Amino acid sequence: MLLSIRDRARGWVAWLIVGLISVPFALWGLHSYFTGPDERIVAEVGGEEITDTQYRRAFQMRVQELRDAWGDQFPPELLDDERFRESVLEGVVAQTLLQQFIADQAFAVSDTHLARNIRSIQAFHANGGFSDQRYQQMARMQYGSVSAFESEMRRSLLNEQLTSGIGDSAVITDREFALLVGVRYQQREIEYLRIAAERFADQVRYDESDIEAFYQANQDRFRTRARVRLAYLELDPEVVAAEISVSEEDLRRMYEAEQHRFITPEDRRASHILISLDNREGEEALALAEELHARLQAGEGFSELAGEYSEDPLSAQDGGDLGWVSRDDMVRAFEDALFALEQGAISEPVRTRFGFHLIRLDDVRGGEVTPFEDVRDELEESYRRDRIEQDFFDMSEALADMTFDHGGSLEPAADYLDLEIRETDWFSREGGEGIARHSRVVEEAFMPEVLEEGLNSAPIELADGLMLVVRRLEHEPARVRDLEEVREDVEAALRAERAREMAREQGMELLSALREGALDWDAAVREAGVDVSGPLVISRGSREVSAEVGQTAFRLPRPDDGVSLGETETASGDFVLIRVLEVKDGDLADLGNDERREQQRQLARMRGNTELDAFINSLRERERVRLYTDRL
Repeated sequence: MLLSIRDRARGWVAWLIVGLISVPFALWGLHSYFTGPDERIVAEVGGEEITDTQYRRAFQMRVQELRDAWGDQFPPELLDDERFRESVLEGVVAQTLLQQFIADQAFAVSDTHLARNIRSIQAFHANGGFSDQRYQQMARMQYGSVSAFESEMRRSLLNEQLTSGIGDSAVITDREFALLVGVRYQQREIEYLRIAAERFADQVRYDESDIEAFYQANQDRFRTRARVRLAYLELDPEVVAAEISVSEEDLRRMYEAEQHRFITPEDRRASHILISLDNREGEEALALAEELHARLQAGEGFSELAGEYSEDPLSAQDGGDLGWVSRDDMVRAFEDALFALEQGAISEPVRTRFGFHLIRLDDVRGGEVTPFEDVRDELEESYRRDRIEQDFFDMSEALADMTFDHGGSLEPAADYLDLEIRETDWFSREGGEGIARHSRVVEEAFMPEVLEEGLNSAPIELADGLMLVVRRLEHEPARVRDLEEVREDVEAALRAERAREMAREQGMELLSALREGALDWDAAVREAGVDVSGPLVISRGSREVSAEVGQTAFRLPRPDDGVSLGETETASGDFVLIRVLEVKDGDLADLGNDERREQQRQLARMRGNTELDAFINSLRERERVRLYTDRL
């Protein structure tokens, strides 16, 4: 593919491209060509504008976080929920306020700290270590340039520095901790009775006018979901890999260029005599070292002189033997002298911060070059990986440029890159088959630029390495289905709602009688005609009861006057009458040391989050903030 791209960029085709590029310069001028159309502003924070692009990036990140957390339980209707969209915008506003505060206070991240964090990112690693080439490619692919990525990293690190500084400074006093443990580990003894809505289903009566009225009042319940069908281009690293050929000549050149990779590390066995500077002046120490060097040159034994004169107590008793020494094991001056010696030779006095050394090279091992045949497979794997990364990056850039420059069509990019334009089946915001199973594809498909304006999407990078650009083929807006289409559903919903109302009516009558003293609990149970559940002891979040029952039970007051009654409804429409019999607070003495420490950490984090929210609110009160939620 890449060869064809390069071939097409030569000769008359290249001149045609130059001619085409000159048209927008002539029509709209340099400024509009490079800056593009004005972006929609969705908020203003202290004079700084927040664009729709910034908001959409935050929206996509938040949705992906929730999809990862909830899995199949993710509610697709959340994507259309105004409150959710506004909460995402509020999050962007909060981040902007923090960034403005950081800039005002002139916080900074050192180059060393930035480099350490970048090197720790596993996505930039290859062959067991950090790959600068991979880093450069991925940074440009994701952010357009390395400098843009590093600027974003600095902002992220500064933000983390500020938020952790506030959040981690939160303190929980012993009294607060005891009170919070009392609430968190509280247990309640309850009884409850459930009046099932389905008991009243056969008693429900309605006519045609009731059906029509219910249908008109609940049309959102009978609305179809918007659907879309896409055309798309797909870049697949496996396809790129299949087109790469490797010759022996390529591998030989790579072997010669990177031969340093295949040299086994050289170790040297050394002995030394150390004349320390601890108890003598430098000139005195040098004079003694030179005297010993002369005696060694005259034939005296190294081990004997080391045992008598060396002030390294560990090696002196072994005749000065240091064992095997690798690069970076010793201080620089010692290492340079040792690795410059021939085997058996003794160095001139070498000064380090420890004193003067006389160094003898006793043996050498390693340093051999591994033969080409032994590393051929490794070379081929590395060659292919580098070529795949480079070719895929080149094609990705070409795909992004072509689909942006020709925003109304995929065909120019398809022709240029020799790619097939594919099509999806219909799918809604819940996703579908093929590429529509990916949340990022679904989100891009329903973006206004793609869905309403008919433009190509931005490049979409998926977790499996695929890169896509999508375009709307067909779109069916959401609509309310005709009554005749949904008559059975309408009648079922109407029956369920009226049965729920009847169950609630009976339950509220019993609750009123209990509170007024007209009935006691046992009489209420008999009148309801159902079995009572309990007594049973529950904790917060207990699985022994439904979430509705548990939450209501812990909202009710303590039964200090002997009566603590409440009610709730389940998702299926059943009415539940609840009585709290006893409340037992949690006790610190019941917690083990590990659990106590974990609870303290959790509560400190909660307090830290509260303090961070308060800090952001204080920033917001000082700045003018305007939200344009109608533009979301």
